[in-house]
Parts: sequence; structure tokens; C-alpha cells
Amino acid sequence: MNFGGNVTGVNAVVKADKANAAIYDLTGRRVTRTVKGGLYIQNGSKFVAR
Repeated sequence: MNFGGNVTGVNAVVKADKANAAIYDLTGRRVTRTVKGGLYIQNGSKFVAR
């Protein structure tokens, strides 16, 4: 991209740490602990806590 003579760009890409990604319940609230048998979302995937 060129903005007024200055060239800009992406220098580095940082991958997210999926092991420590936030966990949400189905209502969209962030949770710190899961309950056995509960349905949760992490990294865009649904899972049942065991």
C-alpha cells in the first residue's frame, strides 16, 4: 500500500496460542471453568466438557 509516498506493510504474523484460547458458553459469556456435560465454544468449535 502506498500512503503519500510512504510504503507500509505487514512485518510479521503472530499465531494465536490455541491451547490457552478463551472459552465461551452458548450465550456468549466468557467462562473460566467448565462444568461436566456443559456445551462450550473454543476456537470457533463446539465441545462438551468432560
